[in-house]
Parts: sequence; C-alpha cells; structure tokens
Amino acid sequence: MDLMAPLVHEFTYQAMALDLLNVSDGDRLTYRNVINKGQPNEEDKEVELGEKDKIWVANRHMHMKDLLEKLVNDFNKFRADNPQFAERYCP
Repeated sequence: MDLMAPLVHEFTYQAMALDLLNVSDGDRLTYRNVINKGQPNEEDKEVELGEKDKIWVANRHMHMKDLLEKLVNDFNKFRADNPQFAERYCP
C-alpha cells in the first residue's frame, strides 16, 4: 500500500472521473453507462467527456469539495427556476 498516494493525488473532478469510471482514452474521453437498468427501455450509452459538455469543461479542474457545493447550488437554482421538474420528480 502506498501511503504517500493520498498526499500527491489530485482531488479534482477530472481525477475522480478517471479513477472511478471505466474510461477509455483514445482520441476521445468516453465511458459506457446503462440507462434505465432492468427496465424495458434499458439503453446502453457511450458518453463523451469533452469540450462540448459544458458541465465537464466548467468543472473538470475544480477541487471536489468546491465542486460538490457548486453542484448542489446549481441544482437548487435549477429546481427553483423550473418548478415543473421539481413537482414531477420530487414529491
């Protein structure tokens, strides 16, 4: 076990994604995800993390502590601005 790894490892969104997701890195940074798992409309999707993904671009170099606070605030703002989604999915 490398005891120094936590001290030298980055704690950014990008580092976390590369550590935790099964990411393939060729010409594109992608991962596979199953949507609606176990349901009749289950779908296997390949998702690209790149310059077209606004959330990825805006947050990939943020420290996870700061990013979690930002995402919670962004989500709460989205719910306040779009009550039709909040009522439909969050009773």
